[in-house]
Amino acid sequence: MLYTQYTTKIVALAIFGLALLYYILLRSPDHTFFNMGEDGPLFLQTAKHLVTGAPSPGSPLFHITNAVWMRMFSFGTEYGTVAILSAVYSAITAGLLYLITRNILAPLLWISSAIVLSQSTILELYTLMTLMMVLGYYAYIKDKRVLAYFILGLGVAVHHICGLGFVALIVTDFINKRSLKPALAFFLVIPLFIYIPLTNRPPYYMIGGNLPVDYIKYFFQTAAGLAGGLPLWPADNIYGRLWDLVRVTGGGLGLSLVLVYLTVKNNWKEHLPTLLMGLLPLMYYITTSDSKSYFTTLPTIAFLAILATKYDWRSLKIVCSIICSGLIIMNIFLYDFGRAIDKDQSAVQFYNQLEELPPGSVLETCWCISNSIYVNMTYLHNLENEDDIYIVDTEFFRMFGGRGLDGKLTSKDIWVDRIENAEKEGKLFRVKAESFLEGNIVPASSKEVLDKYVNSDFYKDSIGEYNNGISS
Repeated sequence: MLYTQYTTKIVALAIFGLALLYYILLRSPDHTFFNMGEDGPLFLQTAKHLVTGAPSPGSPLFHITNAVWMRMFSFGTEYGTVAILSAVYSAITAGLLYLITRNILAPLLWISSAIVLSQSTILELYTLMTLMMVLGYYAYIKDKRVLAYFILGLGVAVHHICGLGFVALIVTDFINKRSLKPALAFFLVIPLFIYIPLTNRPPYYMIGGNLPVDYIKYFFQTAAGLAGGLPLWPADNIYGRLWDLVRVTGGGLGLSLVLVYLTVKNNWKEHLPTLLMGLLPLMYYITTSDSKSYFTTLPTIAFLAILATKYDWRSLKIVCSIICSGLIIMNIFLYDFGRAIDKDQSAVQFYNQLEELPPGSVLETCWCISNSIYVNMTYLHNLENEDDIYIVDTEFFRMFGGRGLDGKLTSKDIWVDRIENAEKEGKLFRVKAESFLEGNIVPASSKEVLDKYVNSDFYKDSIGEYNNGISS
């Protein structure tokens, strides 16, 4: 018994170490366009400058952890230093999956997933989000229910999807007629969110101001998205979702789906909390989330991996383990985002171009591929260099409800004057990008910027109504 107990812990620790080595080997050492998404520079500036830097609900635990880590350690670049945490969280999850199942298949299904790898090698919050859900689940099955709910509360201070784990445990306890009092521990983490008003300073980058109504809008903008309905219509979206399905189920998740079905088809109630913890995030992704936000399925991959190990057909599990091992080996040779493939066309190259712009420049990013990347990197540049490059951008203008990145209310006339004056001074530029691997800053004319933005249908439909309210 003693031997088995210690053997399990030693194996779990070994899995953690090997997974961490795997992720660090493949990690992105600095900003990249291809696999970074828009959040890398946003999270870096939050860690370094302690500003409000994530959409609702603010992710205070994630940002505080990053800030502390960044001040304690240095591994090459600042981005690379903080990005290591994603690898650490994912490696801990792999070890924890083994502790829960005592089966090597569970961590193999997790590690071999392409989605998990993509989020474990960049600066993102989804591996920590999943770790909090798996850790809460582990406490729950050990009958430490107060601790389980408290951990899930901490998880919401990383990402709101952890709230779905709270729902899963509440439903399970209600069906099993257990007391719901332990669930109150979920709310003990509320004081953590004081981080948000403490770090919300001009130019109010993520929150449109510092009034109570601004915080209400901030916290409920995610809730508004939850009412979006099935993103399958118009019909063109169906083809996109089918391709998403192929990407999401590639690797570990696709294999685990077969084993999960065989596990739960006869007695799903026995596996209710695990099923709910895995399927609720998947339902969130399918029905409400942006189709590109497939990384919200990380908890699904983890919990379906747990269920996959419950099936008794040993030979099938061995086949799955061999396939997963092959995928992991293949990734070592083929997964190269941020190391060589993006070497000459990286976000670092874009950032260096910002250094060459004259003070007070105006940069238009409206119709670029993933324009939020350029907005976030420019804002990071402004913080780092005390510069005032002004961004003309559709998404962020709409987010601020008619405010520019300087936090001031903006009307059409203000936009036109700013853009035309910048052209006269030789300070008007735009981002030219044909793919995620590009991001070139080129001179622009006021006509092309105004025609694409202020004179466009987007402005009239999305912004004009608000500005009419300003003028009246």
